[in-house]
Amino acid sequence: MRVRALILLLVFITVLQSSAGILDSKVKLGPTVGKDGTVTFALYAPGKTSVHVTGDFNNWDKTANPMDSDSDGIWTTSVKLNSGEYRYKFILNGTAFIGDPYATDVDWQSFGPNGVVTVGKSPYSWGDSFFDSPPLNDLIIYETHVGDFTSQGTYRAMKDKLPHLKKLGINAIELMPVMEFPGDISWGYNPA
Repeated sequence: MRVRALILLLVFITVLQSSAGILDSKVKLGPTVGKDGTVTFALYAPGKTSVHVTGDFNNWDKTANPMDSDSDGIWTTSVKLNSGEYRYKFILNGTAFIGDPYATDVDWQSFGPNGVVTVGKSPYSWGDSFFDSPPLNDLIIYETHVGDFTSQGTYRAMKDKLPHLKKLGINAIELMPVMEFPGDISWGYNPA
């Protein structure tokens, strides 16, 4: 039941993003680190009157880094940072603090999740330049946990089942998290 709910959520997000024009946007949501240390923060927050980014890079000042909105409700701002690791979150309409739903790393504090962005780190060099992802609106995603997908619970056993998924029309696999997490109850989406 949980897998179905997550797949439906992904489909809903895809439809929502498509209808809002996000799929056509050239803006990458979340933090994007430039070679010169400039970090561009982008958040989809339609209907908000103001959005700011705050973090340890500005001493958690709520007004130091206002963001600008485009007609699709995507808010952006750029901040030049020195090499290092920085925690951040967004402030909506001056009162609501939220974590970045597109953060690639999260630090869980007593005040909720903070996105983590690292500046000055060499990006991972992918060795699969031949791969072309299907367009987002054509993805048929199957979410699974490696340990539960086969009786062996291994990546190798899962690989042997890929032709079956392909016959079903699945063209993308989302692996449920395998990392540790704080607390006792989680699917691992809140990494430690």
